[in-house]
Amino acid sequence: MSYPEKMLRGISIPDWIDEDGRLSAAAFQFDTANRTDGYEETSINWYDEENALTVLLTQQKENTDSLQFKGGVAILPKEWVDTMMKNPTGNGIISYERQELPNNKYHGNLLRSSSLHKSQKTMISSTLAMGVEKIIKGERSPS
Repeated sequence: MSYPEKMLRGISIPDWIDEDGRLSAAAFQFDTANRTDGYEETSINWYDEENALTVLLTQQKENTDSLQFKGGVAILPKEWVDTMMKNPTGNGIISYERQELPNNKYHGNLLRSSSLHKSQKTMISSTLAMGVEKIIKGERSPS
């Protein structure tokens, strides 16, 4: 399967962006609830076209008229994650997938091994945050 050069990560909480415009590792929290394959996931959108960005910036929380990603959207190069995957210590512990949803054809997941120690999980989330090349602030985020 081919993937675009960039992925998008919605930022739910504006405070995950510090005063210098850097994204916190908290923006890359992973969940194990829906997986039985030894991985944890965190949602992304694949940046196939500009509409993928629009989908995230306008996405509403379920059953409300409130924006889901009030902090905006982070743009992460796929090459950053690919480099993490190629690193001998990253082999098999980080990956990605496309997982289209009925209302979001751009949806996918970053995947992280669930067998890692807490410190390793934190390190991966931090490394992902460091790879963000741009943050597009949300409509309702602080200036």
